[in-house]
Amino acid sequence: MMKNKMRYLNRWQQNGFAAFALMSVFILLMLVSVPGSAADKLSWLTPLEQSSPAALDLSAVQGISSWQGLDIGNITMPGAFTEESGVITITGSGNDIWNNQDDFYYLHIPIEGDVSVTVRVLSVEHTHDWAKGALMMRESLEPGAVNVTLGYSAHKKVALQWRPIQDKRSYYFSRNGGPGPVWLKLERKGDEFTGYYSLDGNNWLLTTSKTLVMAQDIYLGLAVSPHVTSDNNIAVFDNLKVESDNSANVCQAQGAQCGVIDDGQGGSLQCGACSTDSSCNSNSCEPIDPVQIGAVCAAAGAQCGVVRDGSGSTLSCGTCNTGEICSNNRCEASCSLAQIDNGPLTDLFAYVPLQFAFEDLSANRHQLDTRLLAHEDNSEFPYESSVDMADKSVSLDFAGKRPAAQMTLSFKMIPESQAQSEQIMAGEGLRVETLAGALKATFDTDSSAISLLNDLSDLKHRSCNHIAVQVGDNVINSFVNGQMTQVSVDTASIAGLSESLNIGPYPGKVWDVRIFDQALSQEEIATLGQDCDDALTKPVPDSEYPNYLCGVYQCIYWPDGVTDTTQESFEYQLHGHDMTWEHNVMTTGMYRHGELCQEYAKPRDLLLSEGYRKSWVSKFNFEQPWNQYVLHENFHAYQSRTGGSEKFLAESSASWGAFSMKPTAKDSLLGMYTLQPHLALWTTQSSVFEEGIIDYAKGGHQYGASIFEYYVTHHVLADNMIGKVFNRSVLGLAPISGKPAEAFYNVLKNAGFDMREVFSDFAARVTTWDMDYGESFLVSEIASFNRMNGNNNNSEDPIPAEEVDNKIAEFYDVNGTGDAWLTVPARYKIGAWAYNAYQVEVSQDRDYEVAIKPSVDNPDYAEFRAQVVVYNEQSGTRSYYKLPVTSAGVPASIQVSASSGDKLYLVVSSTPSVKFTDFEAFTYDYKITAL
Repeated sequence: MMKNKMRYLNRWQQNGFAAFALMSVFILLMLVSVPGSAADKLSWLTPLEQSSPAALDLSAVQGISSWQGLDIGNITMPGAFTEESGVITITGSGNDIWNNQDDFYYLHIPIEGDVSVTVRVLSVEHTHDWAKGALMMRESLEPGAVNVTLGYSAHKKVALQWRPIQDKRSYYFSRNGGPGPVWLKLERKGDEFTGYYSLDGNNWLLTTSKTLVMAQDIYLGLAVSPHVTSDNNIAVFDNLKVESDNSANVCQAQGAQCGVIDDGQGGSLQCGACSTDSSCNSNSCEPIDPVQIGAVCAAAGAQCGVVRDGSGSTLSCGTCNTGEICSNNRCEASCSLAQIDNGPLTDLFAYVPLQFAFEDLSANRHQLDTRLLAHEDNSEFPYESSVDMADKSVSLDFAGKRPAAQMTLSFKMIPESQAQSEQIMAGEGLRVETLAGALKATFDTDSSAISLLNDLSDLKHRSCNHIAVQVGDNVINSFVNGQMTQVSVDTASIAGLSESLNIGPYPGKVWDVRIFDQALSQEEIATLGQDCDDALTKPVPDSEYPNYLCGVYQCIYWPDGVTDTTQESFEYQLHGHDMTWEHNVMTTGMYRHGELCQEYAKPRDLLLSEGYRKSWVSKFNFEQPWNQYVLHENFHAYQSRTGGSEKFLAESSASWGAFSMKPTAKDSLLGMYTLQPHLALWTTQSSVFEEGIIDYAKGGHQYGASIFEYYVTHHVLADNMIGKVFNRSVLGLAPISGKPAEAFYNVLKNAGFDMREVFSDFAARVTTWDMDYGESFLVSEIASFNRMNGNNNNSEDPIPAEEVDNKIAEFYDVNGTGDAWLTVPARYKIGAWAYNAYQVEVSQDRDYEVAIKPSVDNPDYAEFRAQVVVYNEQSGTRSYYKLPVTSAGVPASIQVSASSGDKLYLVVSSTPSVKFTDFEAFTYDYKITAL
């Protein structure tokens, strides 16, 4: 037997640790259609000079397995297709592709935006001179659809033909193609469609180019018609290739609905996410089992709305009752609109206050579809704001309705960085984007697109911006932070916002989205944007504090003539208070549940007095962000709002709040729990233990217990568990003791988890820091040891130095304990919801029998759950083995194997399900026998 527990932490200090970061790369490619020239281009090009978009060679990647065959029009003899080794054979059908209706066989895929398709026509069976095999781009699958077709006919003609208006006549332009095989290339750039042909696939000749209006989402494919109704014909193709710089097209061509695919050029593409309640399996979206959805929603504490499932899927957790609103996945009593935000609230076509609820609160109650994409945040504060649209999108479905011809779109936003160029939102007829730090709005009209650029105000990336886009009487206005630009337009020609409005993904924050059925006055727009305008017109709560910055949830104010604080520090202070307010109130639920409207109602103003500025504001900025102490004390300010605090919960949850927002924050009190794990979970400085039990630094235990709360909220449930525990009386979560630990137990139980099992898993994992941000928590644990050790050395009555660190109760060599049962040392007897750990240094491959036997003197409720952890520090691998649950006088054992270089841990947890108070101590025997 060997007892040298100080080396546990010393080893980490000597060897250090490595931090590993996972980065997901997402590519967003956006196409903008630009109308082309109507003039025919009759010049001969040898060779063809053109841009070369990212290519997908279907014969090399996936062939045509995702393409669909369809008889279109009046068909008497159905068509078909086959493919073998890249050679595509199509049996054509139908009378012709011509006049005002087409009858033919179509092998196709959906496609979006600009695209180029190339194929070689090996042969076309001569059922008629104009029997043809062709490339086609088609707006729909209706017989009279708008289309452009580039075909090679049986009498050796190459023709570009087009139908510019649905169900109207067709036109064509042809050239002599010569004897086959013939290569065909059909390109779309905006509304310009161009056909080329070649005899060798290298030197291309132009047929002609035509401009016609066609939707962005169309069908591309191979078309075959025998030009007779009495027979089919056969056309044979190979070397099919689709080229596009739109990643959606590559995904569609491979039939990939989601996930990552090979792009055919040695790279990869992200094909998006599935719809709500579907998961991505082999690039196909499949429905998720409702039972699984229910379990995930329960773990997230979600009564409503949508949540991520940890695998990249968005799950729907239901809706609230009439008279309720879903805010941060909680059903709350509906608020008046005036309690949510300021400004006009009449004549609303739609109102989506993303900062409060992902719902349309206008009388129209348009349906909202929210998609949560995979989220990876490597920033200083990984907490994700609900209004951060980088990894989410919201689609507002107007269900056939549309705003009035004169209308106003208003919203607030903060871009992630200055001078960025990204689309914020778009709908049928309207797109709004940032362009190099300016705001651009584009409206579709009957003949073209009208864009309005507003660069009169620099978009701020650390405080709010207000945007309003307005269609008035033959004019379009754009407002950015109170600065207006204008363009004259025939209002009757504007297509207007219709069908839907899609917000995000967008690298920044977007909130308070309103669409009005009228052109608001400039005064009304000024009221909507007064938090953000350049002229600082917002009424201030104190005339001595005329300077301000506003974010999503809060505004900060300071006097004139302040020279002791930089602008960046003011901006950071706003950022910090905005984040903590949202995290603590909206996400965690630190308010009296059932009273969200009263808690949320504005104003939420913070006056930065001279003392506050010098003590807090001037010390922090984006390069020197808030530390654990500031976040801890900040959380205290929210606890009194709930009426559910007490000493243990007040300190543990305040430290939890710091970790939840900034898990890398160093806390030198954390180890006062993890290095004294035998003390009951709710230990405070006033706790009294059995004589002889080590309780050194027990006053810090309540702070360090935050790590258990962090484990539960980030590995089992969600942050809102803490708000429920504070509201335990309102929610009836602690009827026996009224204590937080009982509320923890019941919140877990209501979500389908057993706290006894959760605590045992926590104890096993925290022993080697096998959890998110484990390396950072280890830094805090080491800091705690150094602090405790220093305090002990300076104490008038120090304890033995080795007893400062009690994370490992005993250390053993490869032989373990031998055959004998050993009793837990009296100084480490464990209380309720506490644990001990024992370590074996495995220097050769061995099998072990590991066993525990609770004392017969323990009360019946003193259950024990033990786990064996086999850990290899070099590889980082861990294996977990659970012993049977046991209690007074009943032994439990398990056999495990360990390899040379491993460390084997026996972690024994006391989990008495009916005991949430007091400081009893329980005893047991244990052995770790090498076989």
